[in-house]
Amino acid sequence: MRALVSPYGLVGRTGNTLGEPRIPIGVSFLGEVGEIFPRLGGWRRSMATDGNFDGAGGDLDPERAELLSAAESLERYATLAVREDLLITASADELGPDAVAPSEWPRPSAAEFAAPRFPLTRPDDGARIQWVRAWSLTQERPRYVPARMVWLRLAPGTPAESFTRGNSSGSAAHVDYPRAVLGGLLEVIERDALMLTWLHRLRLPRLAVSSRDLPPSLRPYAERSREAGLETLIFDATTDFGVPAFFGLQLSDDDRLLAQVVATTAGLDPVAATAKIHRELAMLRTALRSTAPADGADTILDGACGGAFVNGALAARKNFDFLLEGPRPVRSFADLPGPGTDDPVRQLAWVVSRLRDSGAEVLAVDITPVEARATGTVVVKVLVPQAVPLTFGTTVRMLGTPRLATAPATMNHTVQPEHRLNPLPQPMA
Repeated sequence: MRALVSPYGLVGRTGNTLGEPRIPIGVSFLGEVGEIFPRLGGWRRSMATDGNFDGAGGDLDPERAELLSAAESLERYATLAVREDLLITASADELGPDAVAPSEWPRPSAAEFAAPRFPLTRPDDGARIQWVRAWSLTQERPRYVPARMVWLRLAPGTPAESFTRGNSSGSAAHVDYPRAVLGGLLEVIERDALMLTWLHRLRLPRLAVSSRDLPPSLRPYAERSREAGLETLIFDATTDFGVPAFFGLQLSDDDRLLAQVVATTAGLDPVAATAKIHRELAMLRTALRSTAPADGADTILDGACGGAFVNGALAARKNFDFLLEGPRPVRSFADLPGPGTDDPVRQLAWVVSRLRDSGAEVLAVDITPVEARATGTVVVKVLVPQAVPLTFGTTVRMLGTPRLATAPATMNHTVQPEHRLNPLPQPMA
């Protein structure tokens, strides 16, 4: 990964800082990627609206934190570096069963479409759009997916391509494909769990976790949070996908700006997942503190950080009553499902089988840029058409996604009709 860092790119430079609490945070800087890729339509990034397009990584070892940040920068770069040689133009109707048609992806509700100046178009399987070939791990064959589902900021070639917005969920870099695909898939599962939890205000079970449950190598993550006066609650957000997902909520009664901060993850090792929650929270507190809007969160409500600020204020503690108030089950790590193996190939097969059994499809696209391939690193984009996508703000929330109306019931929760879904933007930046 070090080979990717130089004044000439891919990562221009790296550095180190301390998070909140004092956990080393590595940072990597990409520069203005929009200037070198014409397919991005002249896009220039904004932290307030787009979130962080550089890389960040947390670890007790500062050098490892820098390497993790470089890997995240690589993931971001790969999702912007459109592979023109992989694109084809056709309609879903022309491609037939080889295509995952626009109508099969998450979509807005009728009420969202009716809003003035709504930015997305209705999916049209007969319209010609750009596609890229993916591999279906569930059907074990190649399929075509819309290119805008794969690359961020890809300018639409026709109005029909505006049926969706790309997001960063599912992109992952690693030393081989099984590990990269597993990492990307777990991120999709994590964010699906976050959106289901928030929109339906699911009363998740608490996980009984203390620093004593962590090995000595990971215990400082929890201890430093506690020493800084931060209370970290972790909930079991596992959905009907049957893969462990975790919702972390960190509370501070002395911080009027960031009294509530949310981080989520999905993982097959609950101990490592707990440590990751603490790392992510430290990075988020640091990043949010440095980008807080001077004139209030409402000015960036639909940006990547707007929901974190709206829900982070001390006065907004009541927004989390569904997690903080009332009785709920308490679970331990031993209650969570798992594959019973440390082998990444077998772990991936286990996760894919869980999603297949729930009726979901897992697709992966190789988006490795040439710069990464030269260092022995691969980058993939993993897609699950049935999963609820991560959205920011309240303008586009894809509330017509069928899973929103079915998954809570299979998890023994109440399904809320659209008009009773949480009206607030989800809280994770």
